[in-house]
Amino acid sequence: MLKKDYTAISNESNNISRNNVAAYNVEFGKRMKNARQMHGLSQDHVAEAINTSFQQIQRNEKGTSILGAYSIHQLKQLYGVTYDYLFGESDSYNGQAPIVNTDDNDLLHIARISKQILAISDINIRSSLLKLISELSKQ
Repeated sequence: MLKKDYTAISNESNNISRNNVAAYNVEFGKRMKNARQMHGLSQDHVAEAINTSFQQIQRNEKGTSILGAYSIHQLKQLYGVTYDYLFGESDSYNGQAPIVNTDDNDLLHIARISKQILAISDINIRSSLLKLISELSKQ
């Protein structure tokens, strides 16, 4: 019975075209880039924050590569987004309505704050700070 179930899953997986997988990776990359830009961060800053190269971030944003599970988890924490947002299951950025009305001045403040947060070397402290900001934004 187990072999039969595995065969069904395997056959179903084989029916997924490479184009669908590529489109999925491109969508993930767009959302990853959008989240990075919303925080006013460079690819270098993100790469440093999750301990990878800027080239890897660049490839992911283009949809030509995909990060490992732990790196995706770090991105989720860094950006304060949901997995559903990153994987295209929801347009809600952080479980709330998407942010749409920001002016250039707001974006400059966000960029400055993001750079200061990234300057905190302890990822646990950085994560706690982002959680606090997320909770405060819900009020």
